[in-house]
Amino acid sequence: MRRIMTPYRIKVVEPIKWNTKEERERIIKEADYCTGFLKAEDIPINFETDSGTSAMSQDQWAGMMKGDESYFCCKNWYHLEEAVKKFTGFKYVLATHQGRAAENIICTCLFEKPGGIVPANAHYGTTEVHTRRLGLNPINLYPEEALDTQALGDFKGNIDLNKFEDLIKKKGAKNIPFLNIVLTNNFTAGQPVSMANVKEASKIAHKNGIKVIIDSARIAENAFFIKEREPGYKNKSIREICREIYSYADIMHMSSKKGALVNMGGLIATNDKDFYEKMSAMLIQFEGYITYGGLSGRDLEALAIGLNEGLEYDYLASRIGQVKLLGDLLRKKGVPIYEPSGGHAIYVDARKTYPHIPKEEFVAQVLAVQTYIESGVMGIESPSSLGWSRTDPETGKLMSPPFELVRYAIPRRVYTDSQIEYAAEGIKTAMDLGKKLKGFRIKWVPKNEFLRIFQYRLEKLS
Repeated sequence: MRRIMTPYRIKVVEPIKWNTKEERERIIKEADYCTGFLKAEDIPINFETDSGTSAMSQDQWAGMMKGDESYFCCKNWYHLEEAVKKFTGFKYVLATHQGRAAENIICTCLFEKPGGIVPANAHYGTTEVHTRRLGLNPINLYPEEALDTQALGDFKGNIDLNKFEDLIKKKGAKNIPFLNIVLTNNFTAGQPVSMANVKEASKIAHKNGIKVIIDSARIAENAFFIKEREPGYKNKSIREICREIYSYADIMHMSSKKGALVNMGGLIATNDKDFYEKMSAMLIQFEGYITYGGLSGRDLEALAIGLNEGLEYDYLASRIGQVKLLGDLLRKKGVPIYEPSGGHAIYVDARKTYPHIPKEEFVAQVLAVQTYIESGVMGIESPSSLGWSRTDPETGKLMSPPFELVRYAIPRRVYTDSQIEYAAEGIKTAMDLGKKLKGFRIKWVPKNEFLRIFQYRLEKLS
């Protein structure tokens, strides 16, 4: 993929507050080495997440000035509703304040009884916790090639179709309320899912009476990879590819804080009128009325505009090209990354970076923390043993994830290539410290295992 010129000019800038290495050592220690306890202003280059961190466009900011803050049926809702219908092809639309609220509504309305299972190519943490909270067991069905961080594959985010069919035979379709397809696959390093895989997985699910849900947070980036890599899609627009994906699904939900280029917002859409009305009743209780869903009128307008901007090919080529740039720079410096580069982030393989530190000493967190100390560049350990270890509900054993990765997620339309180059140098500097570094031990973690993604307290091993 060739890089294209950045398709926008910078009109407003935010100064970066720099701190010294000595200050960062003190700051991260006072936070008990937890990235979630750091003040944002103390992180000069913040690659912790691409969620809600995008820079909005002049049209989005102008649209916010036209916010209609009427409680019922504001005009901005109809702008958003039209944009979502054109984007998805679904008839019925709901807004939520963010993606996990949409997940909560869908899961609560779909799950009729505990004890079932919910398969996915790989669940994001919030979907996982909703299913567990409601008494179901989330199952990840990624292909074996996804476990090899160095294997090159066009669509390592796919669901393993054989595993899916075997699961249906063993557990019974009646115990599977839906199949969750996450685009792109955040757990497997932002890798895309092919159209052929979506189509076949949907066919298997529907044949067995299982609903298909598309987790759409980064669907436009996934569609870009389909256009670039999958035969038959070169001449299709990003919008056309997204519409085809949704044609195989029953419901979509979206954390609009990613691909829709806003700082807050979520979406649900479906063609099922009865299920829409069931979700609407819950949304009114917990989010707000059906024509705002926890968002102000100005937020609805920014979302309607950003949803369309996020489908522009030149923007996506520039955005994914910048992610690839970080991957290329790290590869040239000998830093082991998950291959190939994904759509929203570069994931560094911490086990290969510090082979002397065992996963039980949270090697991914060592890399994340040391990179911050050396350079002010902050990523997060995801997925790794610190945030993603879970107790198996059948055996009672604590199970670790298959990876020890540090995710450097690049906010959209925020950083320049020179800052990407600086980040690569900072990661390399941390890697070169090698055996001088030691791991961590836990001082405190929440009882809810899911919350370990965000909260924990550590101390360095002497």
